[in-house]
This record gives sequence, C-alpha cells and structure tokens, in this order.
Amino acid sequence: MDKVKVFDANNFNQEVLCAQEPVLVDIWAPWCAPCNAMTPVVAQVAEEFTVGKLNLEENMELCKQYEVSAIPTFLFFKNGMVANRRMGMQSAEDLKVIMQKLSESGNLEG
Repeated sequence: MDKVKVFDANNFNQEVLCAQEPVLVDIWAPWCAPCNAMTPVVAQVAEEFTVGKLNLEENMELCKQYEVSAIPTFLFFKNGMVANRRMGMQSAEDLKVIMQKLSESGNLEG
C-alpha cells in the first residue's frame, strides 16, 4: 500500500481538490469488513493512478459534505469536483476504467 495516500481534513484541499490529475478517494472505516477487503484492490489501482483513503470516522464533516451514506464509497475527483462515485465492493478493473476515462477526457457520465 506504499502508493495509497492518506487523506484527511488537513490535506484534502491540496491533495484532492487542487490535484492536476484525477484522484480516487476511498472512503472507509477500520471496522468495515468490505472496506478492509477492498484494501488490495485499492492498492492495485494506486499502482497506476492517484488514490487515497479517507477514514469516515475521522473526517465526518468531509463525508457529510460529499453525501456519503454508505461505505465503502469511492469518489472520483477531476478538477476539484466529484466526476463519478461508486458504492460497495468494486473490481480493480472497474475502478481503473473510470480513472482511465477521466484521465483521457475529463468527462464521464454515469
């Protein structure tokens, strides 16, 4: 998990909102079994793209701001805005496809 960043209220603006490239934010909690099961998947995506984890319990205000209602939630940011979101277990390939599309065009529906 060397390449997976840790996001929090202190670095979110700089690391996510001001990023020049798309950023995948994995919203999780330590007690969440599906979140923990996603750890190797998230690490795999981080080999190719900018990815970080945001602990729900430690960042409740940010999670409220982005209307996170379940975890794991994956927010895909492009140019400081949420360009896409997914909830629940995801495959590395599905996450990579979304990140690739955002990297290429910046526009993504769905």
